[in-house]
Amino acid sequence: MAHILLIDDSEFALELIKEMLEELGHVVAATADPHQFLQIAQTQKPDLALVDSVMPGISGEELIAKLRQSGEILPVVLISASEEPLPLGELSWSLPKPFSPEELQALIFQILIR
Repeated sequence: MAHILLIDDSEFALELIKEMLEELGHVVAATADPHQFLQIAQTQKPDLALVDSVMPGISGEELIAKLRQSGEILPVVLISASEEPLPLGELSWSLPKPFSPEELQALIFQILIR
């Protein structure tokens, strides 16, 4: 079980992914607000973050950069409708939407046992 922080601007996607993660046994903090996302990352110290790539006002890549600038070193998965891998740097992965619970769990397992 991992503590996972999730951000997505789509309420439907946010609830769907949150439910998927909880059914896999993870504890999830979910938000659609980038400022709240950064605050949760600093105060709750999650094991992993899932970040939507396209949000109004800030891209997932920009949010990851802000997270890194704040000193947080947690692993991040950028979830995207694009199937092209994104150059995200160390401690970052991408996962194309839609994904199955099995694909998500396999990636989480791969990241957290590194």
